[in-house]
Order: sequence, then C-alpha cells, then structure tokens
Amino acid sequence: VGAARQALGAEAIVGIQCGASRHAAMLAAEAGADYVAFDGGAGERWWQDAAEPELIAWWQEIMTTPCVAVAGDDPRTAERLAAAGADFVAVGAAVWAHPAGPDSAVRELLSRLAHPAGAGPSEEP
Repeated sequence: VGAARQALGAEAIVGIQCGASRHAAMLAAEAGADYVAFDGGAGERWWQDAAEPELIAWWQEIMTTPCVAVAGDDPRTAERLAAAGADFVAVGAAVWAHPAGPDSAVRELLSRLAHPAGAGPSEEP
C-alpha cells in the first residue's frame, strides 16, 4: 500500500487483493488501503474462485474499509455476496461467458441485486 501510494499519489484509489486472508486484509486496511478485495483464495485463477459470504459478513461487521467480493463464474454468487454486505461485487466470466451473452448477464445480475432471493418487496419508494 505504501509503495502504491508513493508511486501514484495521495489522490489515487489503492486496493489490495487479499484472497481469503482476514489477516492480509486487516494489514492492508491498517496500512491505508482504500478497499480490500476477497476471493476464494485459490491463487492463480482467483477471479474464478468466489469469496465466501461468511468472510464478507465478518469483514463488514468489524471493519470500515470497503470490500470488493469476487463472484466467480456464477451470477447467483453475486447475489449472495451482496446480501452478505459486500460494498462491491466483481464479476467476470459470470458476464462474459454467460450462455445468453453479456447483455443478458448484466440484466440478470441487476435483477438479482435489486430483488435478492427471499427478500420481500422494498419498503422504500
């Protein structure tokens, strides 16, 4: 985080990919990261390995630094991660490899995030 800040300046947004490590995320937040990103911790193909909703819920309960949760290949995972409290959900193959195409994938994701499974109608206008 320090090297990135020094290279990019104080106005840049600096985030850290932390895998599934609570410790790495806490260190990054303490070092001044603007956000941390969680995935399933698989390593080399991290963008396909979704974060665990329990990890996101834990992070949101005790930390204030925003988090990005990697949703992996399944659009339904984005819904679960958003429900767990993720500030942002990163999608990749869930959009680009969707059988009906990216446009359909984005519509599905937006619908899932606006109306999560098991949630009743919103009380807000």
